[in-house]
Amino acid sequence: MDESTRAPDDPPVTTPEGSDAPTPPADDAVTPEAEVSAEVDAASALLRDAVDQEAATVEAPAATTVIDVAGDPTADDRVAEPAEPVDDDVVLAAVAAAPVHRDPWWSRLLDRPLDLISFGVALAAAVFVFVQLRPGLLLADTTPSGGDMGAHVWGPAFLRDELLSQGRITGWTPDWYAGFPAYQFYMVVPSLAIVLLNAGLTPWIGVPIGFTIVGAAIELARRVGRHGGWIITLGVLVGLGLIGLPYGIAFKLVSVSGLVMFPIAAWFMARLAGSPDPVPAFVSLGATIFLFDTNFTIYGGNIASTLAGEFAFSVSLCLALLAVGLVAKGLDDDRYRAPAAVVIALVALCHVIPLFFVVPVLILLVVQHHSVPRGWLLGLSVTVALAAVAPAESSGLGYRLLVLVPAVFVYVLILTANPESRRRAGWLLTVGPVAFALTAFWLLPFTLREPYLNDMGWERLTTIADSLLTDPMRVALPVAVVGAILAFGARERLGVVFATNAALFAGLIATLPEARLWNARLLPFFYLPVYLVAAVGVAFVVRAFATTLSERYDRPDPWTVMISMVVGLSVVIVGIAIPLRAAPGGGIDDEGRWTWLGIESKSRSFLPSWIAWNYSGYEEKNSYREYSDVVSTMGDVGLDNGCGRAMWEYDKDLDRYGTPMALMLLPHWTDGCIGSMEGLYFESSATTPFHFLNQSVLSAAPSRAQRDLPYRGFDIGLGVDQLETLGVRYYMALSDEAIRAARDEPRLTEVAESAPWIVFEVAEAAIVEGLTTEPVVTGGPDESTVGELATHWDTGWVSQAVVSFNERSAAMPLPAEDGPDEWQRAVNLADADAVELPPVTVSDIVTDTDKIAFTVDEPGVPVLVKASYFPNWSASGAEGPWRVGPNMMVVVPTDTEVEIRFGYSAVEYGSYALTALGLAALVGLGVLDRRRRTGGAEPAVVGAGADVAAGEASVAPVWADEVPAGAGPAEATWADEVPEVAMPPVEDEPESPGGP
Repeated sequence: MDESTRAPDDPPVTTPEGSDAPTPPADDAVTPEAEVSAEVDAASALLRDAVDQEAATVEAPAATTVIDVAGDPTADDRVAEPAEPVDDDVVLAAVAAAPVHRDPWWSRLLDRPLDLISFGVALAAAVFVFVQLRPGLLLADTTPSGGDMGAHVWGPAFLRDELLSQGRITGWTPDWYAGFPAYQFYMVVPSLAIVLLNAGLTPWIGVPIGFTIVGAAIELARRVGRHGGWIITLGVLVGLGLIGLPYGIAFKLVSVSGLVMFPIAAWFMARLAGSPDPVPAFVSLGATIFLFDTNFTIYGGNIASTLAGEFAFSVSLCLALLAVGLVAKGLDDDRYRAPAAVVIALVALCHVIPLFFVVPVLILLVVQHHSVPRGWLLGLSVTVALAAVAPAESSGLGYRLLVLVPAVFVYVLILTANPESRRRAGWLLTVGPVAFALTAFWLLPFTLREPYLNDMGWERLTTIADSLLTDPMRVALPVAVVGAILAFGARERLGVVFATNAALFAGLIATLPEARLWNARLLPFFYLPVYLVAAVGVAFVVRAFATTLSERYDRPDPWTVMISMVVGLSVVIVGIAIPLRAAPGGGIDDEGRWTWLGIESKSRSFLPSWIAWNYSGYEEKNSYREYSDVVSTMGDVGLDNGCGRAMWEYDKDLDRYGTPMALMLLPHWTDGCIGSMEGLYFESSATTPFHFLNQSVLSAAPSRAQRDLPYRGFDIGLGVDQLETLGVRYYMALSDEAIRAARDEPRLTEVAESAPWIVFEVAEAAIVEGLTTEPVVTGGPDESTVGELATHWDTGWVSQAVVSFNERSAAMPLPAEDGPDEWQRAVNLADADAVELPPVTVSDIVTDTDKIAFTVDEPGVPVLVKASYFPNWSASGAEGPWRVGPNMMVVVPTDTEVEIRFGYSAVEYGSYALTALGLAALVGLGVLDRRRRTGGAEPAVVGAGADVAAGEASVAPVWADEVPAGAGPAEATWADEVPEVAMPPVEDEPESPGGP
């Protein structure tokens, strides 16, 4: 090679003979033929830095055979493959000697139109979703209503006003269920996002300043280069923090954020996973169809479930797709550990249930690459599916674990026999623990405090076939089967892992026994993979058709691919818009059919009416004046008679206010003065079942939402007994029956009226009072004594608490879960003797959000504190507290001044310490990622799901990703380890003989 052809920055390479060309290797340096692909990997690794800047090509020396860097023999994309095997040093020398030149700027545009069209499809789908969600209503300054969403309004406001001001993100609230630990059992990140958008400067000032900060962050990132992504992220967060949107708008925007970003997240997932075009565009369209599926309305993920209140679920599921893409990219490139750990942690912190969906996908991705034979991957998928359909109901958990053995065996066998799989498993094993540590501050207390979670007793879904084979699934499922076959044949790993996941969750839905995890909540994890795999199947059919029209047999025609994506977008949008009746220019004929451009349809989606109902807000409802009046009345009652808890009579017609749960917002509207006994977070308080027992006897038409409880009919006397035990100060009657009975009850005093509501004050509703009989420590009967058909409420301590609450009398002792040694012990409360206590006077009661203080005149006498029990309560000036029915607290004063405070426990301190370690480990992952990116000893993995269009896996300009996801330059031998070729250290260039 002539010296003049060498690039200016390349140092000369000389052989022992003094020439610039490399010499053939010695005989003992000859490598096996199977290692040629690894040597090509090494050559590609040396080119990585140049390719990261812009696409580059390598001129092959004369008299060589050519092979594409990505593994496809072509006429254009060449690197030198010696006529005979050579050793590593010779290959490295040849690459170092080869001149590198840059393609003309106009030729580099060839790989841009397809990318832009592909992303444009995802962006258009996201815009379509946003438009259907009625931007005008989203940006109206109203309070969102509808289903659970109308009650979710309380949470972020309490977080903003009470918890964050104390430097906490979890803590106690007295607002619902006689108190419960706020955000202990409910995800906090979406609420933090609402607070972030709500806090800040007025938009007229905050928006320009925010945009200025974001722009400055982008410019700084461009100049600095290093850590640019983190700089931009920080700039965006600071910019958003300066824009103070009205609370209702901030809430609504966060509630739809997961839906709007869902198609874009799906596109990024496929792109990061290296899926060839048009797969990313079609996957985003499949995700869009999933959003508009109306065959489920509460299980989570789609628009209907989000409107019903599951917006945290849709945010989490959106992040789950992004996590899958990041992990796929990180496994391929041996990088991106830190961002992957952060996104996986956010999935759990936004909603824990989608974590069950994403974890199997991540585990399967470890072995989804080119060097694992298809037979082993097929065996793994089949054994996973068979394990899921194990008849666990009849055979128990042990049998399910037993049938998992084949799947685990195949997985371990792949890891054992395949070095690349072991490397990828090591990558995931460094990311997973860090992700868990980042969530520990919330997830660990959630797990360790599980005994204080309330189980609503949701009944297991039994109509499995009807639930799995909905009308949309009858269309999508056959297409998904074809998609799975095509994905398996083409090694398109997203299609393979999601097909496996669909089979896994179909089996789990069918066989999961009655448990706290309701099997119906897993249905979205079957529907979504089916839509995604069907989209992959359509994309590969399009790709095959485009290849037949191509001038090159091995690459699809780019124009055909682009046109197919635009046509696919049009078909999906029109197909969704017709039942929504949202197509412009459409109309309704005399027979009630929607017509548009000759297309007729009688189908009509309920989504537009739900969207309008929720996002028009409480303020736009016809009954808003009635609702506003009763809320104002309760605020006045609190000012005149004192603050306290309110029990309001349930009626499903309260939906006229915006949701039947509208009065749960009493503490929200009255600044915490009037608490609501019923709240949204049913599982967050162990007092919840006792509330519903009380609701049943004080409502003419109760909801009885808690399953299996021994409910009683309307009984005003028993109801007032229970109100006194729960420390409820006000009873709000609505029906004629309840109003008449309340007016006849001597312990109730009518204090206010706001038609149709009548408000009564309860006589004995002090938060703290002395007991007349000593509590009895009782464990209750076990299941063997009450029969196999016993419910949760028939056994254990809670059974005695329910009995006591449903038969409340002043002479009956309270059942205690534990207590001082001198208290009686009994299995059943009925078997215990009533031990009378001396009278005690309680005075000077002072309550705060997380504190109750009072004075007693007789220390040593047990005192009932009518606030929900939780282990974080601690007492000063008294022993205890101990848990007594109905989930209240008893203390034994040791002094006349007693204070009970809700604080931190060892569980919280340990969890926060673990998260701190996780943050430190995250920094370590970032440093490791940086070293990998800047040329530390890194195995070159060319084409293994890499983003070819971005110039990371191929040095030739391409229109579409020709390399199958997870494919390398050549099929590796199954059991042979592909040798790692480390990149040489970067050395200073030698100065020219004449100096600068």
